[in-house]
Amino acid sequence: MAVNKNSGFTIIELTIGMFAAAILALTTGCMLFYFYRGWMRMQTEADMHRDGALAMETMELAVRGASNVTWNAGSGTLSVTNDAGVGVQFLRYGTASLVSRASGRSDFPLVRSGVTGFTCTTNATINSGVSKGMVNITLNLTIGSGARVLSSSVCPRE
Repeated sequence: MAVNKNSGFTIIELTIGMFAAAILALTTGCMLFYFYRGWMRMQTEADMHRDGALAMETMELAVRGASNVTWNAGSGTLSVTNDAGVGVQFLRYGTASLVSRASGRSDFPLVRSGVTGFTCTTNATINSGVSKGMVNITLNLTIGSGARVLSSSVCPRE
């Protein structure tokens, strides 16, 4: 039986195969990288939107049960006090976060980043726990390259 010395791959064939495998690996790696980056961006946007919605709900609940609501446009602070005299402030902290500050407690972050605006307008008059009118709360978020505006109109306890 004779042995064929010409069987196997040549250096050129091995080089072409390795080159094709490298291109395939790089393409797959790039696709995975961009997929992961997009997924992380979407997760961040979803987290910020969820935090913004939770902040709005927290402020709405505080205003609904309030006996006194004040908005300080200069400092950007919404102050809410109930009948028992327990108060909480909602304010923009730093350049891009929103916190709540309760009496005697440390700040609690509601939205950690992306807050570009926090405003409140009120035509509510609250006298002796009786309110008439509405409190309009607006929270502007910058999420990635887009912006979201969350707003709510709340009537304090009547």
